[in-house]
This record gives sequence, C-alpha cells and structure tokens, in this order.
Amino acid sequence: MHRWLRLATCGSLKTNAPFATGLKGSKARHHSQSSSTGAEAKSPGPGFHIAFRAPTREAVDRFHAAALSTGGVDEGPPGIRESYDLGYYAAFVRDLDGHRVEAVLHEQVIG
Repeated sequence: MHRWLRLATCGSLKTNAPFATGLKGSKARHHSQSSSTGAEAKSPGPGFHIAFRAPTREAVDRFHAAALSTGGVDEGPPGIRESYDLGYYAAFVRDLDGHRVEAVLHEQVIG
C-alpha cells in the first residue's frame, strides 16, 4: 500500500530527520501494510520505509550526504536503480530511529 503525505504534515519526521530539509515541500510516500488509525493503528513492521520525492539528482545527493553526516546509515548510495526503472534515481539511509528513508527522483527516460 502506498500513501502520499505532504512533508509539512510530517511533524515529527520533519524535526527528527534534519537531512530531509533539502526536500521540504516535496511529497513523502510511505509503504504500509495496514490502513488502521487511532487505537487500531500498529507500528510499521519489516519492509516499511518512507520515500521523499526529490526535485533533482543534486537534492538526492545532498539528502544522502546530510543523512550520513548526522548519523544515518548508508543503505544505498545515490544512483540509478535500473531494477526499478531506468529513470529511478534514489538514495537510501537508515535514520537514528531505525527507519529506512529514501529520496527519489523519477526522471523521464527518452529513447
């Protein structure tokens, strides 16, 4: 399941992930196996990650560098992910709370 959130609505994420500031105003997508809310809500489990849509490759690169400089763990350096799509430029990190976080640019591939 995919859900889209505006970064401005991700209060705790915005304050706990200073490396995401270069992506402010972008959309965040998180993958969840449950759509429960309130008392029915459960913590995300294995496979959960949140992805920020980046405006440029440079923004993806800055996200990755900033994450590593603030204690994040590299889970995939910036680059094309051909196994996803030829225009899928992304970087992955694990934040200080153990969440997997991605910055991604979906480029149009011509040819």
